[in-house]
This record gives sequence, structure tokens and C-alpha cells, in this order.
Amino acid sequence: MHFGEISAIPYDIVCGTTLPPGGHPVGFPVYAYNLYDGIDYLEFSIESKDSLARFVPAGDFQIVSASADREDGLYRINLILEAAWPVCGPVFVGTAEVEQASGVDPIWVDLVPNRDTGEMSARDRNGSQHYLFSPKHGGYAGTDYLYTCQEPICPEPNLPVTDLSAVTGPGCSIKVGWTSGGGERTMVRYHPDHYPSGYEDGALLCEVQTLPGEVSFYYHYGIPQGQLVYYTAFSLTRDASGNIELDSFVECSAMDTVRASCVIAVEESSWSEIKSIYR
Repeated sequence: MHFGEISAIPYDIVCGTTLPPGGHPVGFPVYAYNLYDGIDYLEFSIESKDSLARFVPAGDFQIVSASADREDGLYRINLILEAAWPVCGPVFVGTAEVEQASGVDPIWVDLVPNRDTGEMSARDRNGSQHYLFSPKHGGYAGTDYLYTCQEPICPEPNLPVTDLSAVTGPGCSIKVGWTSGGGERTMVRYHPDHYPSGYEDGALLCEVQTLPGEVSFYYHYGIPQGQLVYYTAFSLTRDASGNIELDSFVECSAMDTVRASCVIAVEESSWSEIKSIYR
């Protein structure tokens, strides 16, 4: 989970602008990514150095449990959120509104485990629990913009692969096509029972070097007739040693499924041409 979009910050931003006491609340947007096969439950707390007024959930989420407390000079809202249906990331979770009541400047916010339950986790559509983490983006505010005077200390995630499609192709193959994400490579994995949820889940179909926004495809051969196949594509960045870098995250937006079948090539002929074959 992280705060805001660093690409929206103007270059001529003025650092250290004081927020007047009693002014309008400052909104810190909360985003979530790395959500596996869709999640319908989130559990975490928001902390701030100044007064947390409220948390306003986005349209996909509703608050199941919320409590506020203050300890060691920190303001905190403990949250449990649920969605009406499984949601894939990156997704806007909601807005934490902070009022400057104590005169502290700049204001900052952070995500931590829920202080009521001790958990910082998400639940996927299969009921499995996955632990969340905050990359400490912070969300400092000294003006109307996030990250004022504070660069994020971890990279923004790659934009995900989009438009993944799997269709039957010639010669009993499956043609898998996609539009590449923000990374340098695209990995496509498959499984007969579920959508692969990570870089090691299922079997590897391909990993190819791609450019962001590039439209590509790959043919999958050797699938038994009638077999249902689930595909997931990931946008990756690898370092010089071949390790996946931290700005590569698991997305669940690039998924598709198809049942393998053999397409037989045919050629149309006139009745006279057919008769001439047997003369």
C-alpha cells in the first residue's frame, strides 16, 4: 500500500509551506497494489503526527470496523474494510483526512498494522490471507501536494500488463496476446486450476523483453484437447544479476482463460474443382 502519485508533483513546488491551524483537512489518498487474485478485505491502521479527522473509503470499499486513539503523540485510526466484490490492484482505497490541530508542520501519515488486532493484511477471493506492507512513502505535506520535501524511499510499481487475451490458434495452439506494462520484461505464467498469483506460481509460458505499451503475442503449444488454462501476465524489471527488482509487483489485472481445442484449417473449393480431383 502506498500514498499518492509522485508523477503529479510539479517541478516548481515550494517546500515547507505552513498549513494554517483550523484550515481545511488535508487529504492523503491511500492506494493498494500487489493484490493477488483479487481481494475483498483489508485490515490496517493509519498514523499521523497531527489530528486524523476521518477516513473516507473509495466506492469499492466500506468500513466494517473503525476506531481512533492517540498514543505517544501519534494520532491513529484503526480500520477494517470490505469490498462488495474482489478488487484488483492498483486500486484507490480511500482518503485519510488530517487537520492541523497541534501546530506541527509538516504533517505526515503512515500505514501500520491495525492496533486493535495486530494485523496488516488482505484476504483474497479464495479466503486466503496475505500480509501487507507499507513501503514508507510517507505522504508528508507542507503544501497542497504530497511528498513535499520528502522523496519516496522505494520505487513506484511498474504499470501492469493490460489487454491479456488467450484464444485458440492454428495447429492446436493457444495464442496469448497482451499490451506490455511499465517494466522491461513481460512474464506470462499458466495453471490448469487457477490464475497464477506470483512469479513462481504455475508454469512459465514465456518471459520476453518488451517496451512499455508494446503489443505482443506468444503461441502456446502442447496443451491437451479440452484442457482449461488460466493465464496471468506480469510486468518485470530485472537487475544486472537477473533478480527481480522491487518495483516489479504482482498484478491481478492481466488475466484470461481459454479451453484448448484444435482448429482445423480448411480451404473452400467449388463443386467443379472437387469433381476434377476424382476424374
